[in-house]
Amino acid sequence: MGRYSGNHSNWKSSNLSRNNETFRQEKQDLMNIAELTDSFLNLSIPAMKLPFLGLALVVRFEQCNPKRVSRRNLGIPRVVGRGDPPFPDSSVQMGRIASAHTYEATRHRESAPVVSIERMQIRLKLLEDSNATLTLRNRDLIAENKSLTKRSEFELLEKDMRTLRDAVIARKEAWDKAVERERNCQQQLARLTAEAITARHLCETRQDELRAVMDTLTVMPLTDSSIAY
Repeated sequence: MGRYSGNHSNWKSSNLSRNNETFRQEKQDLMNIAELTDSFLNLSIPAMKLPFLGLALVVRFEQCNPKRVSRRNLGIPRVVGRGDPPFPDSSVQMGRIASAHTYEATRHRESAPVVSIERMQIRLKLLEDSNATLTLRNRDLIAENKSLTKRSEFELLEKDMRTLRDAVIARKEAWDKAVERERNCQQQLARLTAEAITARHLCETRQDELRAVMDTLTVMPLTDSSIAY
């Protein structure tokens, strides 16, 4: 009987030490979850990361819900009778293992989308910068095209004005030549008019002389006939 009571007391003390170790482990897990929650709340987490974080936090908070916390979940040793076999609570161990696996899987699923989202954000930023650069370049090209169009129109107008100026100069030279020819013609006309007047005066003089000679010849026969008589 004494041997049985001694073995039973040793077994009971070892069971209490295991339960205390389980309680300390659960307490450490709760402290880790609290630190993890504080770190998540202090970080600026994007909106697309929240579903993945929420899944892990819900799993861990379900284990730590005050309404569901019991002596069994916290690992508090229960009072057993002398004849009851003190078997460990397997549901606590299975829940802890499932929660750990769920948290690890959620963390691995979370890391890949975060990297891809950051890459997509970087690529989107690069595309936005490239689009802004192309927009500015397009604006500069449009302004340059407008200036070239105006310059081309101005060059065409200048060419037309040069052609018109050359035509006006040619017309002016032709007009000057025509005026010079007209002046020469007027001078020739004046000279011819003077020559015609001179010739007419000479003709009149010749006619007067011829008339005088004719009169002289007419008077001479009459004189001779009178002398003869």
